[in-house]
Amino acid sequence: MQKAQKMQQELEKIQKEINLSEFTGVANGGLVTVVINGATDILSIEISDSLKEDLDLTLIADMVILAFNDAKQKANVVSAEKMKTATAGLPIPQGMKIPGLF
Repeated sequence: MQKAQKMQQELEKIQKEINLSEFTGVANGGLVTVVINGATDILSIEISDSLKEDLDLTLIADMVILAFNDAKQKANVVSAEKMKTATAGLPIPQGMKIPGLF
């Protein structure tokens, strides 16, 4: 039981660390850059001056979505790696929620 509590505390610590981490996603070679935190809150969006000149808002919106999804994928990979380390490789079933996390 103590081992499970220690693992839960470690997972909570990792989740807080991930939520405070920043992940950068890019689209079309850096024409659009989105920075998010581990909780997937958008922290900043940068749009290249060359896109601003075109003013194709549909294209810009699509690139923002692509950049956001790229950043989110990076956050998911880091989260999965850290959780795997914390659980000593024990698989946590997808969708299973550990009390106090997610």
